[in-house]
Amino acid sequence: MELTEKQIEAIVGAAEKVLTGDKVQVYEEIYKDVDGAVTSRTKNFEDCPAGKVRVITHVAALDNTSSPTSIKFQHTNGGQTSIDKTGIAPLTGETVNWDGAFILTEGDNVSVLWAGVTSGDDLYAVVSGYEITK
Repeated sequence: MELTEKQIEAIVGAAEKVLTGDKVQVYEEIYKDVDGAVTSRTKNFEDCPAGKVRVITHVAALDNTSSPTSIKFQHTNGGQTSIDKTGIAPLTGETVNWDGAFILTEGDNVSVLWAGVTSGDDLYAVVSGYEITK
């Protein structure tokens, strides 16, 4: 996968910030939808705020009640949406994981999409990494 110019600039800028002592902190968001009422759900995690660079290193999700058709991870970067992983027909309670690194800047975010879930399913997801304050 080729990095975009924006991603390269964000990586270089993030490295410069770390080396010059800018604040780096752990980032984690947890989502839980217990006894949901629809058959397909999308969770858009918080947009990266102005003045920060967010590095996502892990995404995980599961349906703890039934086996969905799929669980998809995607992120939006500069208005472009990229699909990072699709777990096809994971078993009940099976966690779909993605590990790696991608850079988010202002307004960018991560989404988890569950397809083919059953009304009343318990859905869980976590997104983690770190944030650098510019």
